[in-house]
Amino acid sequence: MHRTALAIVAVILSAAQMIHAQAPARATSATEASRAKATIDAAANALGMLRGVQMQDSLVTVRYSATGTIYEVRPAGTPWPASTIKTYTARVAFDVPGMRVDYERTGPGPGLPTVKATEIVGATYAWNENAAGDAQPMPAAVTERLLQIWILPHGALKAARAAGDRTLVTVEGGATALTFPVAGTTMKVWINEKRLVDRVEARIKHPVLGDTELQATYSGYADLGDVSYKSDVFFPAHIVQKLGGVTVSDLTITNVNAYNPYVVFPIPENVERASGGSK
Repeated sequence: MHRTALAIVAVILSAAQMIHAQAPARATSATEASRAKATIDAAANALGMLRGVQMQDSLVTVRYSATGTIYEVRPAGTPWPASTIKTYTARVAFDVPGMRVDYERTGPGPGLPTVKATEIVGATYAWNENAAGDAQPMPAAVTERLLQIWILPHGALKAARAAGDRTLVTVEGGATALTFPVAGTTMKVWINEKRLVDRVEARIKHPVLGDTELQATYSGYADLGDVSYKSDVFFPAHIVQKLGGVTVSDLTITNVNAYNPYVVFPIPENVERASGGSK
């Protein structure tokens, strides 16, 4: 139990460091830091993340469901086969950080069987689970899956705030942009005149495409909770992600529980061992 407790503390501290220690500190003036904070606060408030007299960020976890299309990434110049998503549920804990995605898809291609998959990242560990709940370590996927947390509109603003004086604010083409380090890369967040996140961009090292740009665009913001889970937290109804300018997923969000649903990410023993954790 003592060893397990130490391991949990270690992964939480390590995950926090992924945000704070990805790039050397960059000195900014008090005015620039204040401008960055004001920009982040305005966008977070527009999304319904700030609550209470102190207007603190109160969004810790979120669960959302979707339908849509995903594409199998192939080398540049090769068509990417499409799969239709039958069910899709993502559970996110921004504090761990962790994300669990359960989905069922067809194909790709006609006549192929339906595939169910579960992909998870928790702190500094990543793994897949089969139908029986058995875990398959996926250590190479940690950074890519963590970026799926920070590229979400709410996650991007949290990461920008956590980056502190390394977050820069610019105005480009009439739009406001936040630029900051996170998860080993530099992320850029574009905020529109309604103070909502329009798109997020980051350079990544993809196993198939190599050094490429990951881009997510967001539209149709609304409180997408059902009657039991209306929270006044706004979430995009449409999310499109592209790799190197080619669409890799196109999701229509059907339901969101932003009322801080219970989300937990226990690390399977074999996943911990595969990553050099305690035996």
